[in-house]
Amino acid sequence: MRNIFRLAACVIFTCAIALSCHAEIRLPPIPQSIDLSKVERLYKSALYRVDVKPVGGSQEAYRQAFVFETRNDWVVKDYFNPDPQKRQNVIIPANQYGHGKSDLHTAAFTNFSFADESVDVRVTLLDPKARIDEAQVRPLRFGVPVRIAPDRHSLTFRLDQPRKVSVEINGRLDPLFIFSDAPDVPDAKATYYFGPGVHRIPGDGALRLKSNERVYIAAGAIVEGRFRLEQGSTNITIHGRGLLSGGEWPDLRVAPSWQARHAAIYTEGSSHFLLDGITLVQSTTWQVAIEDFSPHGDMTHDNLYRDINTVSWNGCTDGIWITGDRNRVENVFIFNNDDAFVTKGGRHTVVKDAVVWGGTWGRLFLFFNTFGNTPNVEDLLVENVDVIGKEAAPAMILFQNWGPQGRKPVKATRDVVIRNIVFEERRRPGNTNNGATDAAAGLIDLNTADVPGVVSGLTFENISLDQLLPDEGQIIGARASPVEGVTFRNVRTPNGVISNIAGLHIRTNRYVSNVKIIPGGAS
Repeated sequence: MRNIFRLAACVIFTCAIALSCHAEIRLPPIPQSIDLSKVERLYKSALYRVDVKPVGGSQEAYRQAFVFETRNDWVVKDYFNPDPQKRQNVIIPANQYGHGKSDLHTAAFTNFSFADESVDVRVTLLDPKARIDEAQVRPLRFGVPVRIAPDRHSLTFRLDQPRKVSVEINGRLDPLFIFSDAPDVPDAKATYYFGPGVHRIPGDGALRLKSNERVYIAAGAIVEGRFRLEQGSTNITIHGRGLLSGGEWPDLRVAPSWQARHAAIYTEGSSHFLLDGITLVQSTTWQVAIEDFSPHGDMTHDNLYRDINTVSWNGCTDGIWITGDRNRVENVFIFNNDDAFVTKGGRHTVVKDAVVWGGTWGRLFLFFNTFGNTPNVEDLLVENVDVIGKEAAPAMILFQNWGPQGRKPVKATRDVVIRNIVFEERRRPGNTNNGATDAAAGLIDLNTADVPGVVSGLTFENISLDQLLPDEGQIIGARASPVEGVTFRNVRTPNGVISNIAGLHIRTNRYVSNVKIIPGGAS
């Protein structure tokens, strides 16, 4: 199957490029008339038009970008029924059931690249009768002002650098995501080159990659399928500015063996893997699922997941697993319906500069160092994360109950720093059928009472909460698995800075020691 996707190298130059006022803007070469009828669960937006121009350019300088639409049409099944015969029963589509990805109707998105100077973005409502009553751009800390046109039929805003933002007009039920980034360098010599247009990976939809192979998905390419990295592989690259779509494969079950076969990107062990620039859309299940099943837990390391986006509605659509040593996640946007980040063990890893909107399943971060031979979780830094939505999940940060006493001793979790996190919204954006709003997700759930293993050196620094809940969670230890050294520094709510543990509404017990609340910023 090697090279069957390669197109003439000249296609890499078909991205439209506008040069004006020294700004370079690249729009994916997607015709507005493209036929998406054979691409499962991906549509042209029926709500929004997006145009982009360099700052200082005339109105005639605006150029139209292609806007995709995804819909809240995930079918909820009775996954957790103890009766195996009932487990696969369809309950109702999620957008009617009010669960799954809650109340949202659609999520549209577009992507483009620019460099050197700022750009103006114009969003126009396609319904001629529609009007903009209110609008905002999230994350709010970017401070992007919106200018609504006098006819209230369009709005504009300015980006002074490439950013990943959510444009929300008249509420939060039909967001528009703008994925802007720096121009990339096309890889004409990639092992597998997907040029602009629609592609389907043959057979079962899985492209199996070996060491030193490179996949390039060009801007304007839509690839239906998934990638499986060979266990023990090294130096594999998947990059570009195109889309990887999993909508063709239905979400059939919550079972690890099935999910591993259908994950968007999966490996049982790989090092020096680069995932860069692409957008994963309508993934069937796990999205970037990186395991380590090697005998000594040392096969997965030095991986970089950079500048990627995910737009997926299904349950179990975990964002990025960071299992292994010396991995890095940088500048990502995750819209999904399960955990955003997961570690099953690893050391010296960094997650930074992320925008997250999760559904009712999953958490912002899951610590799950139970299985296999992966090492302790040690020296983990999570910083600069904007949680623009997280809808009534059990907790934002979960240290999983690691299993019964009969298992191998659980490794330690040490020296974890979670800082510069803004929780903009932890409630569902709409209402359930009875009009009641679901409770928001608490901050933390850490309970080691069931298993041996030690948790020590946890620091939460510069945390901004959208509200202070009556119950923000628990930090519970046990005689065999104490928790030692937890610091909360500069935790803020709309009512001010938290000054004591009781004021944070987090429960502890006698096996938790050396808990500090420091009202000020970093020392």
